[in-house]
Amino acid sequence: ATNPIDDPEPACVALQIGMNLLMNDLNGDEEDGKVIPADSVTLFATIDGVELVYEENVFSALDCLTPNGYKSLDMLLTGFVKLGGEIQICPLCWNARGYAGSEPKNDAEVANAFDIHSLFLYADKVVTF
Repeated sequence: ATNPIDDPEPACVALQIGMNLLMNDLNGDEEDGKVIPADSVTLFATIDGVELVYEENVFSALDCLTPNGYKSLDMLLTGFVKLGGEIQICPLCWNARGYAGSEPKNDAEVANAFDIHSLFLYADKVVTF
């Protein structure tokens, strides 16, 4: 919900938790790091969090602390999607910022009422940042 331009830390943490949930090997050594991954993880961007997927915003200069050192917020966003993470966007928040008609980046989709209903009704867990 926070603007990653002003405060990237919530987005950094959310993406890393999402990536962790999608992994089947948490430490790169299956013998010791094997886990059962989540079936799916969806990031639902709201309020100023929609800036994360607005095409004109670039986050390559915003660093996130990870277990493997610093990585850019753009790298984490790309990594989340590559692992199968999905991104849905609050349509009211997207439109309120004047982004109606523009395509979000990283395969994000502007949700509709049915998407939102299903997302929260059938979610095993909801975590907010």
